[in-house]
Amino acid sequence: MKSGCRKHMLAYLLSILMVCSGILFPVSTSTEAAKGEQRGGLYYGIAYYSEEREASQSSLNSRPGSSIQIALPSGKEYFGSQLDSDAKFIYDVFRDQLTKTYDGKSEIHVTVPKGLINGNKVNYCFQYAIDAFRADYPEVFWIDFSKMTLQYWCSRDDNSVEEAIFAKNSRYADYYVEKAADSFVLNGKPVYYFGGEQPFYDASSTKQAIQRVENRVNACLKTVENCSSDYEKIKGIHDWLAANISYDYNHFDQSLYAALVQGSAVCAGYVSAFDYIAKKAGIETIQVSGVGHSTSTQSENHAWNLVKVDGTWYELDLTWNDPKNGTEPYRDFFLVGTETKASVLKGNLTFAASHEMHSYFTSAAYSFAFPAISKTAYVYSEKTQEPAVSQSPGPVASEPVSSVQPSKVKKGDVNMDNAVDLRDAQLALKSALNLQALSAQQIEAADVNGDKKVTLQDAQLILKVALNLMNGF
Repeated sequence: MKSGCRKHMLAYLLSILMVCSGILFPVSTSTEAAKGEQRGGLYYGIAYYSEEREASQSSLNSRPGSSIQIALPSGKEYFGSQLDSDAKFIYDVFRDQLTKTYDGKSEIHVTVPKGLINGNKVNYCFQYAIDAFRADYPEVFWIDFSKMTLQYWCSRDDNSVEEAIFAKNSRYADYYVEKAADSFVLNGKPVYYFGGEQPFYDASSTKQAIQRVENRVNACLKTVENCSSDYEKIKGIHDWLAANISYDYNHFDQSLYAALVQGSAVCAGYVSAFDYIAKKAGIETIQVSGVGHSTSTQSENHAWNLVKVDGTWYELDLTWNDPKNGTEPYRDFFLVGTETKASVLKGNLTFAASHEMHSYFTSAAYSFAFPAISKTAYVYSEKTQEPAVSQSPGPVASEPVSSVQPSKVKKGDVNMDNAVDLRDAQLALKSALNLQALSAQQIEAADVNGDKKVTLQDAQLILKVALNLMNGF
């Protein structure tokens, strides 16, 4: 192939990396999802997402105790990695096409590989794919998934889904989280999402809201950039969030935006904020939901985090550690084990007894596996350690990576899966266009031309290696 043709081909491939990867192909560009519902040889169906929980299926004796260990460098897609291939396809499509959802209306059109999804399973696949996505990506705070549908067309011959569209429910003007004028009644009083504010209503305001979140994330990360251990990072993030978020039933919102920007949220907001910032700092963490039992007779739906320190998983409940009077946060629920007792709880309950973990999220009842959790609390000893590499939340590195620790990254392997492929080129391209924030290690891996920043040239070079047009960097 001539060099000129190669350049045109690479430019073309780089452009389509922004909208597809692997087996994903865009189809119709119609803005009306239901147009032409009946197509030759196909029949039409529609799947809805429900947030209804099935608490009656769980009990204190059903707390998961799996020993599963999933090899994820960042822990980013802990739940997504457990999905069946059909649900994972839906998960991947939505993740890779996410930027189309900024305006609250745009649709995502895809073709589906023959035989991958059966028409009878679409509702379940859509449900637990979104469950997993929400748990893995709390930073996607602007979408009310109950206002979104998955519309699909199946073959009449074998019931195989051939085309699908992520689109808003026709009952709503968009699929944003409730706006300022919408409210519900709690304890006999009207409660407004986002405190009555309307933080996003179009693509521009959504991006501004995302930037406001990132500004707060960066402020928190700044306080732990010189920490020399994961424990110190976790403690610093935990304490910063406790000082900057207030638990507020009258400001009832469970999103990252409410917690970080507005400073008021319920437990899910605390959990989402910790999960997102900790991952940015290179800490593996998992969101967990279930029922909290503050006494033997007082219970409510609750959420907390699992956190990995020195190769072992511990439990952390930031919400219950946050005192109402604004003083030093409690440590009763900080990196504890399942058998750790909390003196602040009546009856001196263990963490496992006070936190009833669910293995599912919503009405699809798809059970996710959790790692084995330590029975005892983490014990920190102040030993001499090499300074850790600071994690940069921005998409472009402004300074060289610290030379204190030897580099362990593989050049071009941006997603850290030990291979250089199209996904790595896609991440590098998104970073170069300021559409994707990378960690310090990812930036080092993406900077294959050695100019201390991630550019379009880096993305092109990674793409060449992925396509076997180059042997290395």
